[in-house]
Amino acid sequence: MLEIFNLLPPEKPAPTAKAGDFGFWINGIRALNQVASDYGVALEQAMQLAYAHWNRSPFNLSNPGALKKVMASAVAQAVSQASKSPNKKVETPLADQLKTFKPRGSA
Repeated sequence: MLEIFNLLPPEKPAPTAKAGDFGFWINGIRALNQVASDYGVALEQAMQLAYAHWNRSPFNLSNPGALKKVMASAVAQAVSQASKSPNKKVETPLADQLKTFKPRGSA
């Protein structure tokens, strides 16, 4: 977050204090990591994709969790574009699920 978005994380609280903003940040990073993992993309690459997407239409950021939807959109678009390229095969957990997906009501 600091390197890409120049956003400083809150200070780590004392061991006896509540997590507060620091815990909120940790949960936000975990959510971003889960999005990247769902699409089979490294977190660093997903952050770069999210930054490029965010930079086209910037909005105020105060924590990593604010990027979850932006990252999901950016990574999904990148994976979709890569899968349309004839020389690139993208394998992700979601791609595996789509192979066996059957809509409701189909035989």
